[in-house]
Amino acid sequence: MPNFYAYHMNLSGKNQVDKLLAENQIAIGWSRARGLLNTTLTEEAFNAELDAVYDFSTDRERNRARKECWQFLREMNVGDIVAVKKNNFFHFVRVEGRPRHHEVDDDTAIRRQIVKLRDDSIHLDNLPEPLRSNLQFRPMSVVRSFLLNDVLAFLGIDPEDAVDQAEALEADRLLMEATGSYVIPPKDELIIDRKHADVSAALYKHLDGKGLR
Repeated sequence: MPNFYAYHMNLSGKNQVDKLLAENQIAIGWSRARGLLNTTLTEEAFNAELDAVYDFSTDRERNRARKECWQFLREMNVGDIVAVKKNNFFHFVRVEGRPRHHEVDDDTAIRRQIVKLRDDSIHLDNLPEPLRSNLQFRPMSVVRSFLLNDVLAFLGIDPEDAVDQAEALEADRLLMEATGSYVIPPKDELIIDRKHADVSAALYKHLDGKGLR
């Protein structure tokens, strides 16, 4: 079952929601700490990497940054659902990609690909209970997994379909990463492309049958 996150992209004091969602992405901030994307780091080494790049004025600020970065980079998974907050409006999206570093000039370099689950944003007052009372938050990112079934019901998504969707996305991602992590001889490239196309076609057919595309 996917997790559900409530997320506030107020990066470096600037609300970046519209810009990032227009590119089908979300971001964490802390962009100078590029080494955090090293998946071999232990949590201790991960925190040390962040501390080496940023000077924190208080332990509270340091601990919050550590928690937010670890959550976004390590705990959040492909298929998880995120409510992205802008003022009193929420956009509901699904995570579709692993963290990547982008060459940009602002504090949005560490990003994840997403897909919007609704084309419109929803005002807090128009959300059903218990979403309305539990999505008022101040931290940048908080897990609200106990709300997942309420969110799925609000979005009209069957829980079993949500699980299938998350598993299918993860399988497709692993396939693409595997085929992209080796040097493939030119004579084999066409075979690989055709195999991937066959798998993708089967995936999309499966999703179509469940009404998830």
